[in-house]
Amino acid sequence: MCNNHKDHTVDQGRRQFLGHDAKAVAAVAALGAMTLGGAGNAEAAGRNAAGRGAAPASPYAEPSSYGMPRKGMKLDPKRVALVVIDPQIDFLSPKGIAWGAVGESVTQNNTVPNLLRLFKAAKGASIPVVVSPHYYYPTDHQWEFGGPGEHFMHDSGMFARPSAYDMKGFEGSGADFMPEYKPYIFDGKTIIASPHKIFGPESNDVTLQLRKQKGGPDPAGGHGCQPVRRVAPA
Repeated sequence: MCNNHKDHTVDQGRRQFLGHDAKAVAAVAALGAMTLGGAGNAEAAGRNAAGRGAAPASPYAEPSSYGMPRKGMKLDPKRVALVVIDPQIDFLSPKGIAWGAVGESVTQNNTVPNLLRLFKAAKGASIPVVVSPHYYYPTDHQWEFGGPGEHFMHDSGMFARPSAYDMKGFEGSGADFMPEYKPYIFDGKTIIASPHKIFGPESNDVTLQLRKQKGGPDPAGGHGCQPVRRVAPA
């Protein structure tokens, strides 16, 4: 992975090409593992329905019936927190690098306004909020191996920052938070965890923060939260 980053700089022209002009064809392939398997089955069903003259089904629609009983969930206010993962421009905005791969899903799921609703509801109910950002620094580009998604993010400059201590160019960049979320993230109460690098809490302090705050499980939020759903043991 490091061979492509000898100067540890981000080619902004390449960012624009990948994020918009080419519709991030490479991203679709590289980040395919991040999508839910059921979406592909639903999409196939939608195509079959369209072939029979029926309106195609949304790949994100709720199924007409579930294979197993649904018991619902009751939240314990004393043991609940909201974890929001990657609420950043590169992932949730048409200006972002990943939009060609995730934009349709983000739009159909109303992810951006729904996350805003979660922020407002959590703050209104005094529920702790933890934000887990995704950043890559120049030293991260020295990694010797990685998965397809990691290669794409590194090669495209997704979530790139010059260093952990340098905020130059951060405002409004792909690594920055979505503007509508900033009043809730920067309210002096939201916990901004150290940046994660992979699918899971192994590389940052989210689990520690939750155990110190509440000591229990937490619902996760964010367009990419499914593969990184976290549970903090009591």
